Amino acid sequence: WPSEEASMDLVKDAKICAFLLRKKRFGQWSKLLCVVKDARLLCYKSSKDQQPQMELPLQGCNITYTPKDSKKKKHELKITQQGTDPLVLAVQSKEQAEQWLKVIRDVYSGCSGQA
Repeated sequence: WPSEEASMDLVKDAKICAFLLRKKRFGQWSKLLCVVKDARLLCYKSSKDQQPQMELPLQGCNITYTPKDSKKKKHELKITQQGTDPLVLAVQSKEQAEQWLKVIRDVYSGCSGQA
């Protein structure tokens, strides 16, 4: 969970949240507070931010996990939404990746029945 000074409104009712690294262009990584809430992935630059830097609806998305295979590579989750660039997030471990996969899959299986 994020630090104590994190705005509790950001994580209130969140299904899962953690600081993850987001892959940017040219292979750089930036640290973001990622929160799954209301069938959306919200990414904040800081736990003090009120507005997300990025918001991705999880309905109809595709998520894949790529395990770490070398010292340089990270455990990666790739979230693909039709018509948008894939979002690549780095997680700390296989266990953390599995937690995120489960939550995101639960979210979009729960909302796939709604048109």
